[in-house]
Amino acid sequence: MGGNILSIGVSGMMANQRALQTTSHNVSNANTDGYSRQRIEFNTRPPQFIGGGYAGTGVQTQAVERIYDNFLNNQVSVYNSSASHAETYARHASLVDELMADPEVGMMPAMEEYFAAVNDVSNDPASVPARQALLSQMETLSDRFNYIDQRLTNVRAQVNTQVKDFISEINALAEGIATTNRTIVNSPKGAGAPNDLLDERDRLLGLLAEKVSVTTVAQDDGSMNVFVGSGQTLVVGFDANSLEVKPNRFDVTQYEVGLGVGDGTTIDVTRQITGGELGGVLEFRKDLLDTAQNQLGKLAMGLAQTANTQHRLGQDLNGNFGRDVFQISELEVLPGTGVANVVSATLDDVTELTGSEYLLAYDGANYTLRREIDQRVTNLTTLPATVDGFTLNIGAGMVAGDQVLIRPTRQGGQDIAALVKDPREVAAGAPVMSSANSSNTGTADISAGSIAYTSNLPLSTAVSLTYDAGANAFVVGGAVPAVSPVAFSSGASFAVNGMEFQVTGVPAHGDQFVIDNSPNSVSDNRNMLKMADLQTSSILDGGESTYQEVYGQLVVDVGIKTNQAVTTERAQSNLLEQAQKAQQSYSGVNMDEEAANLMKYQQAYQASAQVISTANTIFDTLLSAMRR
Repeated sequence: MGGNILSIGVSGMMANQRALQTTSHNVSNANTDGYSRQRIEFNTRPPQFIGGGYAGTGVQTQAVERIYDNFLNNQVSVYNSSASHAETYARHASLVDELMADPEVGMMPAMEEYFAAVNDVSNDPASVPARQALLSQMETLSDRFNYIDQRLTNVRAQVNTQVKDFISEINALAEGIATTNRTIVNSPKGAGAPNDLLDERDRLLGLLAEKVSVTTVAQDDGSMNVFVGSGQTLVVGFDANSLEVKPNRFDVTQYEVGLGVGDGTTIDVTRQITGGELGGVLEFRKDLLDTAQNQLGKLAMGLAQTANTQHRLGQDLNGNFGRDVFQISELEVLPGTGVANVVSATLDDVTELTGSEYLLAYDGANYTLRREIDQRVTNLTTLPATVDGFTLNIGAGMVAGDQVLIRPTRQGGQDIAALVKDPREVAAGAPVMSSANSSNTGTADISAGSIAYTSNLPLSTAVSLTYDAGANAFVVGGAVPAVSPVAFSSGASFAVNGMEFQVTGVPAHGDQFVIDNSPNSVSDNRNMLKMADLQTSSILDGGESTYQEVYGQLVVDVGIKTNQAVTTERAQSNLLEQAQKAQQSYSGVNMDEEAANLMKYQQAYQASAQVISTANTIFDTLLSAMRR
């Protein structure tokens, strides 16, 4: 009897001692990141048959159970990845948003000051200070484009650095998970689950989810396989594959994500990477940064070419035609790795540029051009091919499967520069002038005229327009080549050798108007008025948008994407917080509960000790009785 009681008491002391150890372990790790509360499981020992029934033999500990819910843990992992993705995207987008919308360093103030200087010259074309101020504003405008583009390039460099850092961190975490898998699988069998090792693996998986979206598959041996992207293997059992930094196949200055597959081969998985900080920074670059820099370049090229075109139609104080006032970027053509450099692109009409990038592909028989902004595909049936304001020339040498990336506007903001340095070279005037013959008897008048092109200028001889009342037309003299009579309609425009005029009023028979070369007068402002009109003219986007509207739309698009990212970040952060609270309410350590457990197990331990003491007394009493 005493022996059975002693055994029961010892089992109680050992079981409650282990329970005290488990509770103490919980208390000690209450603030350990990723720790899951543990609970000891008690079972009665097999009963002993004593003839008339069964007698209990005490207690035993079955296992130390980890309080863990797989669903709650997966929810935390998913929201952790989403929140990190949104926070990274929003943080980077805010940098671009602040830059574009800044009233001090944005493009809008610089464009307004430039056109204010153009208007000042048109108001006083003889003023050298006004001309010098215009040249200064051209420099300022170019510098502003250069500055914003450089800031965007710096952000791109930061993205490259972060891609590299995130990949290093992901690889370290993958190695840690593979090592933990090995330790878990090699743990002694029959001793229960290695709870602390399982927690450590979950902690590493949580950190990995902050970097990139992952999916996990538990194996029968206790290991955990981990996949990234659309199913690319990162960890299998004890082995971890490595993500690698690889240069973009078109642009070596842009980092992409590769996955080593074990045989020395690296596959590009950039487009498959989602979620986490790595997914966020990659999406920011593709969705916002590339678009912003391309659109900025489109504006720079559009403003530069249209200003150049108009300035070349004017005449400066030296009597020369105007020259280009801004340098324009060349279109960027980037052959893929190993692709022959036989493609070139030239700018035709800046007003048709979209700001998109284009992918040229060759299948061995046909060329296709995909516009990346909307995925529209154009089959290039004839070469050279003109698309969206530029012309592609493709030489021999491409083979099936070759691809070339065309970025028409990416370098526009970087390359724009002011070219005119001498105030006398500002072509404020027009190269031709019109006048009515002093002997005219009608009431008609002729406009100052505008210039469409200068190939026929300066005029070798004056052009005359003599009205024939019977034919209601002007007979044109002096034009080279000769021009047929031009029907008259008051206010209607007519063109002669690249010059366009309007005659209004009622001419009399024989009335004559003369068009001749203009003297390089300091008071002539006709071409500068045309340049001032460019500010409010819908020129870009196929004649739909002004300069300010293009930039304003860019600011709006960046702002919308930034606001959406910030809103998403808040929502995902709230969901993550809720998921963490739910997980912690189930798996976290509750100090009040643990304190109560300590008292409970301590009392049970003391009671078991008292049972042992009682058993000892009974045993001693039996021995004493037998000595008698």
